Amino acid sequence: MTQTNLISTPEALQTLCTQLADSDWLTLDTEFLREKTYYAQLCLIQVANADSAVCIDAIALNTAEALQPLFDLLFDPNIVKVFHASSQDLEIFYQLAGKVPEPIFDTQIAATITGYGDQIGYANLVEKIEGVKLSKTQSRTDWSLRPLSNDQIAYALDDVTYLRDIYLKLDQALKDNGRVDWVKDDFEAISRPQTYEPNIDTIWRKLRGANKLHGVQLAALQLLTRWREETARSKNRPRRWIIKDDVLVDIARFMPKKEPELGRLRGLDQGTLKHSGAALFAIIEQARQLSQDQWPDGTTAKPRLTANQDALVDALMAVLRLVSANHKVSASTLATRKELEQVVHGDTEVPLLHGWRNAIAGDQVRALLEGKSKLAVDNGVLVLG
Repeated sequence: MTQTNLISTPEALQTLCTQLADSDWLTLDTEFLREKTYYAQLCLIQVANADSAVCIDAIALNTAEALQPLFDLLFDPNIVKVFHASSQDLEIFYQLAGKVPEPIFDTQIAATITGYGDQIGYANLVEKIEGVKLSKTQSRTDWSLRPLSNDQIAYALDDVTYLRDIYLKLDQALKDNGRVDWVKDDFEAISRPQTYEPNIDTIWRKLRGANKLHGVQLAALQLLTRWREETARSKNRPRRWIIKDDVLVDIARFMPKKEPELGRLRGLDQGTLKHSGAALFAIIEQARQLSQDQWPDGTTAKPRLTANQDALVDALMAVLRLVSANHKVSASTLATRKELEQVVHGDTEVPLLHGWRNAIAGDQVRALLEGKSKLAVDNGVLVLG
């Protein structure tokens, strides 16, 4: 392996992208760091087509302008961009360029639908399809450090070289089994910009303990979470470095009436109090001034299932297992138990009831719920009829 596999100048990147421009598809991966930042620090981009594979040094080419020739390829509608477990990679490109590459082919999604298991990792998929056990020697590499060794470059290129054959085989398997349309909705979903734009006013709903707050407490939590999100973005630091989730919930729960009372909350360190105490207390006071009709609705949790409803969910899980075995996909790919609980509560927006999932399983779930079909045991075998 030579350093010619590493692109680190604008001229070399332009030459590379010109050579790749006629490709029908490209396999891609990224190496990045995020432990100390809000936004991912892109360090390396690996790209391959049928004839070549290279690494692009995103530390050397560290601006969107410098990477523009690559972006032109990523946003070319005539080139399929192939990733494995693409969400983090796509988020990075969205943050850099303001849009999501498309069209996308995600081999993790395709592998799930072609019988390789739910959310299979890249190394396991390479071993199953290619019979190759990938090295893990560089798995803890700090990809921001330079220079990169030949071993690091070789390790990084493995992520796109084996992906070429995997893509071709999975794409053919989808065609052979009439499942190309199955993946379209999922591929389109991961290509939507809103997937990578968290709603700053609803993030609070994901915090553990938020469901135990009420009224003005929820208003305070919403404002506190928005403040933390804006602060984390502006300082480019992880949310937890600004203030931890459980501390935000505690502040909203206790609603201190005086600023010094903030210091009595466990987990709120002196450094945060010194730099952000006044801002936190001001947010509490702001929440107190809101009228009741300005409080967020906290009634998102569904009521607990009755015993009969719980048993019904069990029956629906049995339907999914029968259907998934018949179609050689994992049951969890079709729906989770939580999603089935939503169906029992009358939610019609569950993915199971739309697209390819509906075609093979959703209709059968509906039929059981409506009494149009039933589960039975025939000679010791569970059947749906």
